[in-house]
Amino acid sequence: MGWAGRAFGAVAVLLFVAFMGWLVLEVRRSMGTVAEGAGDGNDVDGADVDVAEEVEVTEAPTFLESLVGRLPIPGWLQQGLLVVGGLGVVVGGATLVVRNGVDLAEQLAISATLIGIFVGATTSLPEVVVSVRAASKGSTDLAVGNILGSSITNLGLCLGLPVLVAPIPVGTDVLKVDYPFLVASTLIALFLMAERDDLTKREGAGLLVLFALYLAVRMGLA
Repeated sequence: MGWAGRAFGAVAVLLFVAFMGWLVLEVRRSMGTVAEGAGDGNDVDGADVDVAEEVEVTEAPTFLESLVGRLPIPGWLQQGLLVVGGLGVVVGGATLVVRNGVDLAEQLAISATLIGIFVGATTSLPEVVVSVRAASKGSTDLAVGNILGSSITNLGLCLGLPVLVAPIPVGTDVLKVDYPFLVASTLIALFLMAERDDLTKREGAGLLVLFALYLAVRMGLA
């Protein structure tokens, strides 16, 4: 049995804040670079043509998009309403899944460890839905960014803040099983993404098998 103390929580939160600050600076710098390129009249080259071709790929609006589009408000406000509405559906759906899933697990007399695994899996469903949807529409950057942002936030903020409030015990199984699987799966995913610019369906299936293996091992220890 180990403990995650306040020093660990402080480091985790500081690293998260540092990452977010670096991310904001990178976004501002990239926006400045794009603005300079447009001002120099260099917006007609191979890279920009590819971007333009991607932007032109659109889908038919959904019922909700059509409904909001009829409102007598500016376009940016319409998009904002859709974003807020989408977030509300994602958060509300995740809340229902977690709440009723935990109640079901308790009624079936499942161990606390399995309940934690189930809650962790269900809270990731919104990220899964968003990433799958983004990938199906060709927005691969959004899909990858959603996954990375969720993982970094979970480790830096969702784990760091509670530990700052009160140190939490870390079970032996967590140290012997969960952490090694976390490190191994992260390294494997980084290797696959660094090897080339895209992930194949076979590699995605391999990552799913790795996740299934983790669940099998973890539930066997519960």
